[in-house]
Amino acid sequence: MANPGHLAVVRNGVEAVLQWTQDHPYDNLNLEDADLRGVSLRGAVLAGANLSRAMMDGMDLQDCDFSDAVLSYASLNCANLAGALLKRVTASHCKMVEANLAGARLEQSDFSWSSMIGVTAEDADFSKAEMISVDLTNAKLQKATFVESVLIKAQLTLVDATEATFRGADLVDVVMKDAILKSCCFLNARLIHADMFGADLRGAILGDVELCDLRHADLADADLEASRAVDTQFNDADMHDARLSKADLRGADLRGADLTNADLSDTNLSGTNMTNVRVTAEGFWQQLADHGTKPHDFQNLLQKWEVIANSNLYGHPTYVLRERTSGTDA
Repeated sequence: MANPGHLAVVRNGVEAVLQWTQDHPYDNLNLEDADLRGVSLRGAVLAGANLSRAMMDGMDLQDCDFSDAVLSYASLNCANLAGALLKRVTASHCKMVEANLAGARLEQSDFSWSSMIGVTAEDADFSKAEMISVDLTNAKLQKATFVESVLIKAQLTLVDATEATFRGADLVDVVMKDAILKSCCFLNARLIHADMFGADLRGAILGDVELCDLRHADLADADLEASRAVDTQFNDADMHDARLSKADLRGADLRGADLTNADLSDTNLSGTNMTNVRVTAEGFWQQLADHGTKPHDFQNLLQKWEVIANSNLYGHPTYVLRERTSGTDA
């Protein structure tokens, strides 16, 4: 339970809190289970405070300092936390539905199992945060930073994370269905078993995407150079103009993917299913040879996959790959 004296101080507003912290430099406010709704705390210093299970729904907490505070099981739904300091916060199982975290600093904090559905967190910094099984469905994360964050089993369906940075993040089993991930950076991130069905990854820089689901994803102009995408599903993905040089796509499922103008220089396509992969022209294989952009094991691919014209909805011939039948010459 909250300390009654501490609760009285906080209810007297920001100046009273500041005076208390100056008078008690080695103590922390105990506001456990407190109902603080309606209290004016914009810009307050609540560093180190115990706010576990506190009720702060809808409060204006812009520019507050919660560094090292305990917010586990606290309720901050629809709260304004724009520009707030939330560094090293313990906030597992916190409720922050539709909260405003724009420009907030949340480095090295623990938000595991928290509900952050629909939050606005443009330019927020989540670097090195623990966010296991966090729910960020429909969140606005444009230009947010998740460098070396742990997002194992996190839910990011329908997020808009345009130009966000996930460099070195742990994204094992993350769900990013239909997410907008344009121009995101995933270098050195662990994207293993990630579900990115229908995601918009145009212009994104990807590292390893092993065993991931990228069916129907938009990877136009994406950078997968030297990435490891073993056994990943790219069915019907738009990969035109993608940079796949030296990528390891062994065993990947590319059925129906668009690889027109993709850079396949030394790409490892061993064991891939390339049925109905859309390519640039009837002389696709020869073009690769002429431009010095041949994939790894080029001769075996040439022997296995032929280019055929395929008239379709575009109203003009397009060209797709089909596995050669027995006896067909290369």
